[in-house]
Amino acid sequence: MEKKESKSKEKKTDKKYSCEKCGCKFSNNSNLKRHVKTHKKDTAASNKESNAAVSQKPSAESNTQSVGKQVTCEICDSAFPKSYLDIHMRTHTGEKPHRCKVCDASFTQKSHLVMHIRIHTGEKPYRCQICETSFSRKDMLSSHMRSHTGVKPYRCKECDSSFSHLSTLKNHKLTHTKEKPFTCEICGHSFSRHSNLKQHLHTHDEKKPFRCETCASTFKTEELLKDHAQTHSGDRPYSCDVCDGSFTTTLALKQHKNIHTREKTYFCEGCNTSFTNKSGFSRHKCNHVHEKCFCCEVCGTAYSWKSQLIRHLRTHSGERPFSCETCGASFSRKSYLKPHMRTHSGERPYSCELCGSSFTNISGLNYHIRTHSGEKPYSCDLCNISFTSTSGLTSHKRTHTGEKPYTCSQCNTSFTTSSSLKRHKFIHTGEKPVTCDICGLSFSMRSHLKEHIRRHTGEKPYSCEVCTNSFTTSTSLKYHMRTHTGEKPYSCEVCGSSFSFKSNLNQHMQKHAVS
Repeated sequence: MEKKESKSKEKKTDKKYSCEKCGCKFSNNSNLKRHVKTHKKDTAASNKESNAAVSQKPSAESNTQSVGKQVTCEICDSAFPKSYLDIHMRTHTGEKPHRCKVCDASFTQKSHLVMHIRIHTGEKPYRCQICETSFSRKDMLSSHMRSHTGVKPYRCKECDSSFSHLSTLKNHKLTHTKEKPFTCEICGHSFSRHSNLKQHLHTHDEKKPFRCETCASTFKTEELLKDHAQTHSGDRPYSCDVCDGSFTTTLALKQHKNIHTREKTYFCEGCNTSFTNKSGFSRHKCNHVHEKCFCCEVCGTAYSWKSQLIRHLRTHSGERPFSCETCGASFSRKSYLKPHMRTHSGERPYSCELCGSSFTNISGLNYHIRTHSGEKPYSCDLCNISFTSTSGLTSHKRTHTGEKPYTCSQCNTSFTTSSSLKRHKFIHTGEKPVTCDICGLSFSMRSHLKEHIRRHTGEKPYSCEVCTNSFTTSTSLKYHMRTHTGEKPYSCEVCGSSFSFKSNLNQHMQKHAVS
């Protein structure tokens, strides 16, 4: 503990960035840049006024000049009421005497500490009378009120866009200058906003003093810990009076009610898009600033959201925290577990309006619809073959690279896709988990059962546009189309003869084997 304390003290006193104007030192470059701006007044005018004072060294007591009821700082020439001068001088000395007992953050003013403590207590004493949103600071409430009144007093001189808040205008100006003045001293990433740098720094050293006694998760505020605790207890005390939905927090309930009222309380000043909830609005804002604060230390990939980074890190660690209680299958995302559960319940809520096929998730339906429309939006940049899904394109690219990342643990055979490995494993286990209700035949894959059932029903959903022949499977239609196109993708390496089907090539190869 003593070593840690001494290290932290060394860190705090290490001020290697010096102001060339006044000699003040700072621990990081961003603080120095902010300080330098205090010198950017008209130096010529200030030199005339201070020439007499400069001719002889000022004493420690005469560090200020009185101007009526105000005093002037001799370092940066700013004028303040006498009572505020001591606080102002801390911007030059770097002194922060007011320290938070919870997280050890320090501040130049006591009022700033009081506002900071509300982050930990969750106190929000300033409430909007129109929408009942609460804020920890009065100035935040004043800014929020403009979202109701529509007042936009801050205008950009470059493009004439107007904004409700000065901070939004400042951030907007960076889209013109492309300037990123805030740099992380640990990894060198630069950001256009100080808030984004601050958020990014949490990825290096995040302090979360509030710990959950059930699962040991830690949180920045007591309010976030309370919300989290309800995920263990199952308690949902806040109910919707329209649809009886229940929620763990008042914020979640409020955002849910917007679904019924269609009210969109969050407005983007950059493009006038509106949102029903703050999280959607925050995600959208990243599209304008193009900043990704959360970086993977393993491979360097950067993300706009911490949740995206957490999900990504599981691709390195192999962690799968979401498990199926029925079969024990585990998943890296909760969104993957939900559709999997439907394979046990038989629920298929997403149906195709063209053929009636149903699916466990909407991505499966979207992929299926392309079999009707013929749309193939994903193209290989090596051979120009197109695919209906990104996963199909990814699997195809492995035919060029020769990559086979999925290996059978029993016989070491490798495959380009996880589904191919899954099918292969049934050879070892002999498992055939899906059964035809009509004739009792069992199959290892649900897709095989689906094709088999069409033999009983006579259904042939895949039709040839050239000759109107119909087929039970898309593969059969694909093979049939070669009789019209003359395509022969299978070539003999011995004599160069080409064939439409692999079975024909295999028969042909036997002739070479005999000779």
